[in-house]
Amino acid sequence: MSQLRAARLERSWTQIQLAARLAAVAAREGQSIPRPELLNSTISRWENGKAEPDATYRRWLEHVFGEDIFDASRSSGQPAFVLTSMLEQSQFGVEQATDHLRRQVQVVRELDGSLGAPAALNQARTLLDDANNRLMFSLNPEDRRRMAMVIADLASLVGWQLLDAGDVRTAWVSFEQAKAAAREAGDSALLAHAMGEQSFALIDAGRCGDAVALIRAANHESELPKRLVAWLAAAEAEALSGLGEATEARQRLRDAEQGLPSAGDEQLTPYLRLDDANLARWRGHTLAQLLDPAAGPELRASLASVQGRFGRAEAGVLVDLAAVAFREADQETGRLHISQAKRVSIRTGSVRQQRRIAALQRAA
Repeated sequence: MSQLRAARLERSWTQIQLAARLAAVAAREGQSIPRPELLNSTISRWENGKAEPDATYRRWLEHVFGEDIFDASRSSGQPAFVLTSMLEQSQFGVEQATDHLRRQVQVVRELDGSLGAPAALNQARTLLDDANNRLMFSLNPEDRRRMAMVIADLASLVGWQLLDAGDVRTAWVSFEQAKAAAREAGDSALLAHAMGEQSFALIDAGRCGDAVALIRAANHESELPKRLVAWLAAAEAEALSGLGEATEARQRLRDAEQGLPSAGDEQLTPYLRLDDANLARWRGHTLAQLLDPAAGPELRASLASVQGRFGRAEAGVLVDLAAVAFREADQETGRLHISQAKRVSIRTGSVRQQRRIAALQRAA
């Protein structure tokens, strides 16, 4: 079955991407087959010669690849043929593929928020590879626009996951990809969001001034949803706190609070999780950076909103609470929060929070 592997690799498909295409062909015929993640193991057996696809699967594989890949006379050295096949494949089931990817992105986003990057990063990258392949060989402008929107959202999510996992360089590249896709899609909100997320790589690198400049450039994008504008204000407040600009940081926090819309428009920014509870936690973090005594009560009140539900956020609050406790000379409480933060950050694979913990321990 080496022909199957060769044909798949010619198209830069992963096994799960091939499985998804087979599922789409089967669905068009009204047939039900195992989910792509389960069919993935069957494809491995085919490629390793441990099993062979039956006549139905062979027919579906021929449809997916645009040729009989098991034909002994097949030549893989015909670039024009391969290109034509890829162009035709990119037009197959575009609407279904786009909708499927959007749904999967939301699933991965929820998984990431609760369990962290280790549980979601590989899935997100697989989806991103699939979307990139479709965009690369798509000719229809509207198809390209829709797929570029998916990529802008997904690449930004992958960038955030990589940043949390400690891979700052690759995260930066992913944010750049998100920005490029948002520009192709002509979506100013997705572009502003990617720029805002990228600013946290600069904050982590100690380049808070550059982060402020990037966030302000994002804010200049036109017709941004109100929730995104509030999110950018809070992000700028955090960057300003890193510069010690207390007055301006507090003003941007007030801007975020006043600009945060009521519930009901979340569908405009599905990539954001920002409500009163999230903003309170963010405010507590920023005030902690500014050594403001109000940080402690704010953080303690917001811990319940993330505890046991959003691991990465919980670890962040615990680190902030530890920092507050150490500043108040409450060593016992500080050590308790450090211990809790370590446990949660290890569980969620948050290298970013583990680095904060290490820095706090050195300072204490």
